[in-house]
Amino acid sequence: MYGRRAFAVSGPAAWNSLSDDLRDLVLSTDSFRHLLKTRLYTSAYSTLEVLYITTMRYINSRLTYLLTYLLTMIITVNCVQTGIKL
Repeated sequence: MYGRRAFAVSGPAAWNSLSDDLRDLVLSTDSFRHLLKTRLYTSAYSTLEVLYITTMRYINSRLTYLLTYLLTMIITVNCVQTGIKL
């Protein structure tokens, strides 16, 4: 009825996607939860770190452009006011 979203399909698919150390049947429930949370947090934070770095590079490039433009305008205005030819 639900296809790939059915628990009978998605449950085994999720289990098979886990690493071998997480699929160890000897692990206690607490150990499994601890390892799973560690993997999920590590994965989430690495994704956020990449997003942060990409965003900061974009912002830095835009700020560099803006600062260059503003400094050029300031220098041009000062030169015009003082009579210096560029």
